[in-house]
Parts: sequence; structure tokens; C-alpha cells
Amino acid sequence: MIVGLWMAPGTIQALEPGGFAVSGGTVVQTEEQLATRFGAAQVDLLILASDSDHASLVADPGARERLGTLQDRLRALPQVTQVTGPEQLPISLSRDQDEALLLVSLRGDDRTKQAEFEQLEAAARSVDGLEVALGGPLTANVNAQQLAREDLQRAELVALPIALLILLVYFRRPLPALLPVVVGGFAITGTFPLLRALAELTPVSLFALNIVVFLGLGLAVDYSLFIVQRQREELAIGNPVDVALRRTLVTAGKTVLFSGIAVIVSLLALAWVPISLLRSIAWGGTLVVVLANIGALIILPTLLALLGHRVAGAGVLGGGPIDPRLARVHDRDATPARWARIAAAVTRRPGWVVVVVGVALLLTGAPALRLQTAPADARMFPPTSEIHRVHDAVSDSQRFAVDPSATQLVLVTTRSGESILTPDALAAVQEFAQRLEAIDGVVAVSGINSMLGAGQQLPIAELLAGPGLPPALQAQLDAVVADDATLLRVVSRLPSSSPQARAQLAAIEARAPDGLEVALAGTAAHAREIDQALAARLPWAALTVALSSFFVLLLAFGAPVVALAAVILNALSLTASFGALVFVFQDGRFEQLLGYRSIGTIEPTVPVMMFALVFGLSMDYQLFLLSRIREAWLRDHDDSSSVVEGLTRTGAIITTAAVILIVFLLGLAAGTLVFMKQLGIGMALAILLDATLIRLLLVPASMGLLGKRNWWAPRWLTRARAVLRLELREGEAEREA
Repeated sequence: MIVGLWMAPGTIQALEPGGFAVSGGTVVQTEEQLATRFGAAQVDLLILASDSDHASLVADPGARERLGTLQDRLRALPQVTQVTGPEQLPISLSRDQDEALLLVSLRGDDRTKQAEFEQLEAAARSVDGLEVALGGPLTANVNAQQLAREDLQRAELVALPIALLILLVYFRRPLPALLPVVVGGFAITGTFPLLRALAELTPVSLFALNIVVFLGLGLAVDYSLFIVQRQREELAIGNPVDVALRRTLVTAGKTVLFSGIAVIVSLLALAWVPISLLRSIAWGGTLVVVLANIGALIILPTLLALLGHRVAGAGVLGGGPIDPRLARVHDRDATPARWARIAAAVTRRPGWVVVVVGVALLLTGAPALRLQTAPADARMFPPTSEIHRVHDAVSDSQRFAVDPSATQLVLVTTRSGESILTPDALAAVQEFAQRLEAIDGVVAVSGINSMLGAGQQLPIAELLAGPGLPPALQAQLDAVVADDATLLRVVSRLPSSSPQARAQLAAIEARAPDGLEVALAGTAAHAREIDQALAARLPWAALTVALSSFFVLLLAFGAPVVALAAVILNALSLTASFGALVFVFQDGRFEQLLGYRSIGTIEPTVPVMMFALVFGLSMDYQLFLLSRIREAWLRDHDDSSSVVEGLTRTGAIITTAAVILIVFLLGLAAGTLVFMKQLGIGMALAILLDATLIRLLLVPASMGLLGKRNWWAPRWLTRARAVLRLELREGEAEREA
């Protein structure tokens, strides 16, 4: 644990910023080509500058000089390859001419750029009389890293004490309450070195850190809660410590193991989708679930063996006789009244429960039909943040005619591989640029076409035939031409995440002349490629999650009907949580309470992560409920009473475990990034629905309707599970002498 805490800061530094792009996709490959051929085609830093006295940056000589000084200081930095301002791009000047947006491109990879951010920021703020605000991808990456660290520390400091308080309320004794927190601490601290090692093998998104940490922490505490409570129950009925521990591991331990497998296979389904963030969660999440299982199945049993009967003692520190509340656990005449009443009501009218609750969940999920997605941008940061304010400024049509940073990058290459500077190729490029300017929503097209004489034989071609180009012209040429390729920048007035922007991309591609190949980069191109990747891979990922969950339950209980019903009910609870997500975040409700500003869309990876994570986590409660029902059924072979007993024995502990997990998820949602709020709130709602309406109402009701069909199994499956020793033998759930 000490090593893990020591490695935490270094782990954050080792993770990759971003992670929302399609790994190895055509847009990423195009960006790599642009960086290789032209040094830096992407805009890394946006600087919104205005005069402190609100003077015109054009009409006022002093303000104009100060803006020029800022650009000169930026261009003098060795890492800066290009600074574009109003002189080069007139639309970067606001309508009233008192604000200007500077577009800065840098050389180097993301880590190099982040390391140099402080120097860039100092230069940007070095001109007296100018007020500046920083935005752009580099600012987003640096701010996200800082916020991730702060959010994680703050949430851990809040969530862990609340979880401990809930455990104290449940156990009413400090000793058993502390054990799950100890295992949770092991999961947290073990996560950091594992993620650090994983980052050495494959890119790991920074945004996966908080998700993975809270997943591991929540599962470790939940698993430990089930193990500790079962050990206390076994001790309460008189089993010696070693026998009780063996019984605990055979029952609750086996369920924890299957739950871990269910979560892992659901997480690994995310690896189907070639988006760095999702794959980071797949691999990182798998590692922390393994950690949670190690903590619950190895470290915790060791502690339980050392503590002996003290874990079930009635004294404050575990001394004295067995807690009398535990002695009533196996007394069928002393079942908890609250859960017994719920179980009796559900099994008395199972049909009505299924219809009413099912319709309520479907109605809750109805808003999901309106789900609109758009990749995360500067609006994922708090509205008061500088980067968000820069985005709002350049997106405000009252201040800027168009957003100067909303640029599509078009890499144009000759199919033959010959130089782009031949007269025929240059003519084709100029014709292509003219076609692009005619596309609806395109404001300007800049590149080599801007250097060519309109309507005449190309002067650059003539100059190339001479002794050489003037240095100034050569520098301009090198910025947009490299061998067989040239770069065109298409400035659009359309929002990058809008459907119209996607249509504009298709129009650009459709207008490529014969003999030229076109590849696109930029925010809109990324958004389109993300949608395409999700559309192509998501069905396979969803099928993997559903089938794996079915087979895990089939392996655990040998009951195809129960396994299929569980998958259907999980899908129902997920649908309801998606509807709630749209109702809250897409429709912009509870903004003040939750501390966000709605942008009218959901980040596209959020529903995908919710699907995989919630499907896996819901197996946790399903397995514990069904395991108790199965034990009772094996003992008495009474369908109705086994459902009632299973619900009464697990109602309190499932509710407690769900509340603890919800606390950790709300800790994730308490962060400052909007898409983290979407994920945290969405998953918390899903777990709440799953642990209440699904596990406490729909599962018992559906099992009551199905009766003996619940536990039907083909003979080959029964024989296979017997060979694998996966089934509790009849009566094995009772006390061992």
C-alpha cells in the first residue's frame, strides 16, 4: 500500500491525455502524416486576447502594437511553429475588433507540449495591457490532468468516510466495518502501480484513472461486505473458525469469484471498440477487479482467520459473546419483518408486480429514444473555467462571425506520387479549393490556393523554374506543401459536432478531383469517425456482454431460464437509466444542483461505458440474491419459500452494498468534468434501479411466475457442473459439525 501511494503522482503523469479518438483510425493517421510532413498542422493553443482598456485592436495604435508584441514573443519560442492572427486570418478578429483569437501550433508529442505549457502560458500573459484567456487542446489536456488529480483526492476523502459510516450502521460494530475499508484501501493503492505498468505497455487514457479507481474501490468494499457478513453468520450458528471460513468461501466466496468474472468479461467487451478511453477502462478495469478479488478472497480471509470469533462478537471491539442479531439469521421464524413483508407481497401477486414495475421502467427509459451524442469538447469543463469561456466567446456569433478554430484539415496527395507542384497538380488543387468554397457553410479555404494567381497561369510554377524562391515565399510554401502533398484548411461556420458538419465532410470528400486523394482531420472528422466506430463495433460489444453474462450465470447456477431472465432484466434497468440520463443531462435539468451546464448532448462513450460496467456490476447483486435462493431451494425444493427466504436474507446486505457503490459513483460524479458527471450519475441511477426495482421486486416476482421452471437444466449441463464441483450439494448450506 505504501508503494502504491508513493507511485500515485507518477501514475497520473504517465497517463495519456485525451483518449476519445479512434485508435489507429484514418483521422489519427492523417494527423500523424500532417505532423510529419508539415511539422504541426493542428492548432494546439488558442489565445483570446483583448485590450485591458477595451480599445480597438485595429484602430488603436497602442492596442495593435501590444497584440503584435504578443505574437512576436510567441513566435520567438523554439517550440512554436506557427502563430496565426488577424493579419493571416481576418476572421480571427471579433466583430467589434476589440478581441482577437491567436491560433498557435507547436512541435513535438503531447508529453513534450505539456512539459512546455508553463513557458507558453508565461509568454501569453507577459504583455502588459493585454488580457488573455487560454483554450485549445493543450490547455484542455493540462487542465484535465490537474482536475483529475484534484477530483480523485477530494472524492476519496469524502467517499471512504461515508462508506465506513454506512458499514458501521449496517454492522453496528467497528471491527467488521473496518475490514471492507481495509480491503478497499488495498484496491486503491494497488491500482496505481498496476496502471503505471499498463501505461508502459499500451496508451492509457488519463480519464480512465478515476473510473478505474472508483470501480476497484467500490467492488472491493462490496465483495468484502458479503464475505464478512457470511463469516459472521457462519460463526453465529456455532461453526468453528476454520469451518466457518471454509463455508464462507464455498458460498459467498464462490459468488464473489463469479461476480468478478462477470465484471471482467463485461469490461473486456469494451476492447471491441477502438477508442483509447474504452480500451483503457477494459484493461485497467480488469486489473483492478482482479485486485478486488485478491483482496476479498485472499487478504480478507487471512484477516478473518486471525480475528477469529471477534468479527462476530457483541462487544465494541469484538469481544464477548456472539452478536445476538446474528444468531437469528438462520432462524426461519425470526426473519427481518421489513424484507419478509416485501417478499410476501411480491410473491403473492407476481404478475401485477412484473407488469407495473416493467411498465414504469419502460416509461422511464422512453427518453432514451431521443439520445443525441457528441464528443467531449471545452464545454466538459466548468462554465467558469478559462477554457470554457474561450469556447463560449468564439462560438458566440455576436462576438465572432465564425469560430476560427472550427477548421477542417484536408490533406491532398497526388495518386501518382509525383510532386504536387507540377502545373497539372496545382491546377487540380486550385479547382478543388474553388469547389470547397462553394460548399454550404464553408467560410474560407486557405493553403497553396491562396498563393496562386486567380484565373492565370500559376506564378509559383514559374518561380520554381527559376533559380529559387524568395525566403518569405519559401517559408509559406513549406507550411502547406511537402513533396506529393499539400494542406488545405477549410474554415466552417458549422458546429463541429452537428449533423450538418458531418454532411459537410462528405461534401468535401465528394468534390476531390481525379488524380488527387483526400484525407480529413480536425474535430468534425474525429466526431464522425467515433460515430462510425461505435456503429460498427458496439453491436459486437453488446452481444459479448449479454452472452458472457448469460454464460457466467449458467455456470454459477446451471439454470438457463434464470440466466436468460437476468439478462433481460438487466437490459430493462439499463434502458431506464439511459432514459434518466437523457432526461437530466441532455434536457438540462438540475444544473444548479449538479454543478454543470447542459450542452444538449451526451458524450458518446458514456452510454457504452454504462452498458458494460452496469451489466457487469448488476451481476454482483444478481449472483448474491440467486445464490441464497438456490441454497434454500436445494434444501427444501420449495419454489415460493426459497424466493422469500433468499430475499429476506439478502435484502439488507444488497441494499447496503448498493448504497456504498452509489456513494463511490457519486464521488466520481462530484468531479468537475461534465462527462464524468454523466457517467457517475448515470451509473448511480442504474445501480439504484437495479438494487431496488429489479433485485427486490422484478427478480422475485418473475421467479414466482416461473415456479419450477426456474431451475430446469439439461442433463448434460448438470453433469458438467457436477464434474466441475460448481454446485452446492443438498444440505451443504446447513451447519457443518
